[in-house]
Amino acid sequence: MTYSYYPGCSLKGTGRSYEESLLGTFRALGLGLDEIDDWNCCGATAYMSVDEDKAIALAARNLAIAEPAGRDLVVPCSACYLVLEKTRKHMREYPETRKRVCGALEGAGLRYGDSVKIRHPLEVLLNDVGVEGLKKALFQTSAMKVFVCNVATQHGETDGFGVAEHIEAIERHTGKGVVHAVVANNNVAPQLPEAWHSDPVTVSSDDLSEHPGIRLVQADVVAEENRYRHDPQKLAATILRLYDGRDTSTYEPRRPAPEEQPLLLTR
Repeated sequence: MTYSYYPGCSLKGTGRSYEESLLGTFRALGLGLDEIDDWNCCGATAYMSVDEDKAIALAARNLAIAEPAGRDLVVPCSACYLVLEKTRKHMREYPETRKRVCGALEGAGLRYGDSVKIRHPLEVLLNDVGVEGLKKALFQTSAMKVFVCNVATQHGETDGFGVAEHIEAIERHTGKGVVHAVVANNNVAPQLPEAWHSDPVTVSSDDLSEHPGIRLVQADVVAEENRYRHDPQKLAATILRLYDGRDTSTYEPRRPAPEEQPLLLTR
C-alpha cells in the first residue's frame, strides 16, 4: 500500500532523524510514502494570527496538491497534522471562507474537493498494519531489537512500573523473544516533582531475572533539565555503542531470521 506523504518543514531540517526513521519503518513494513510535489509550509500557528484566509489557503494548497493521487495523506509532524486537519474542518464549517480560499486556489490552477483523508503515522501503524502485523515484522527482521525503557512512570498508565514491568507489557502483545536488549537509565533521582505524578523508573541487575534472553544495558540517558525525558545525545551515544558492538557483550540473534513475507494489511 502506498500513501501520499507531506513531510513539512521540520522533517527536512531539525527533524531529519524523524523522517529517516519514519521512511525506514514504512519501508520495512512494505508501505510506500510518495512525497507530494511542490508542497509548501503549512503555516503552523503563526500565520493564522496574521490573516486567517491566507493561512487557510496556504494549508489548503497542500491538500489540493495531494487530491489528484486519490490516496490518504500521511502527515508525521504533529503541528502540520493539526494545521491541515483544522483547515479541512474550517473549510467544511465556514462556506464563505471555503468560497474565498477555493477561488484563490483556482487562480493558481488548483482545485480543492475535500477528498483527502489526513492521517498520522501512528494511526496508520495501529489501524492499517495492526498489532499482529507489527509483531510479524519484528520477528521477521534479523536486526537487533532494542527497547529504550522510560526514565519515569506515566501517570495512570505505568504507575509503579520498573524495567521488568515495561518488558512484560510489551511481551503481552508480542510474545517472548522479540526484544534483544533493553536500555535502562541508571542516573536515578530520589524523586520527581510532586506535580508530575510520576516516579523514576528504577533498575537493578536482577530486574530481568525472568527474561534471561534479554541483555540489560544500564546507562545515564536522562535529561538533567527535565528528568521526565531522555537526553537525546546521551541516548544516541548509548545506542551507537550497542550498534558498533563496543559494549560489554556481543549481540547474537536468538533465532534464524525467517524468509521475508509481505504483510497483510487490515484495510
